[in-house]
Amino acid sequence: MRRGRDVLTQKDGRDPSHSGLKWSTKGKVENLAWDPHSEHSFVASLKDGTVKSFDIRAADLSPSFTFHANDGEVSSISYNIHAPNLLAMGSADESVKLWDLSNNQPSWIARHLPNAGIVFSVSFSADCPFLLDVGGSEGKLKVWDTLSDTGVSRRYGSNRP
Repeated sequence: MRRGRDVLTQKDGRDPSHSGLKWSTKGKVENLAWDPHSEHSFVASLKDGTVKSFDIRAADLSPSFTFHANDGEVSSISYNIHAPNLLAMGSADESVKLWDLSNNQPSWIARHLPNAGIVFSVSFSADCPFLLDVGGSEGKLKVWDTLSDTGVSRRYGSNRP
């Protein structure tokens, strides 16, 4: 997947003659993440705080859904591999937000201030799926046990491995 200023391009590496698919994002792309529970779907976070979901099978290449996730840029996104539709987002406003993307209707679950500065990187642990690593501009790595948040534990507590 290649990022242009306002365009995402995907090419099939198995077929050099594949011309590729292109999606207009109408904004600068900050980060991309494939949905580990749907091989045809990915999300893109944009500098304006918007997140767009795409299904590569869609004939018109329009987003499956779009939502305004933050007032500033969403610099990093990470899907939880054990809890379908749980997406973490790190932002320039120094926060981390968790969203439930079920049924293409995003709903906000939790917000956390990790005291790491501007959040550049978020990543769910593969071994402890509700631990979220957060890296920021202050050079600190923080770990958030997302199940410590009532909204997260209520919604996803049964997904513990």
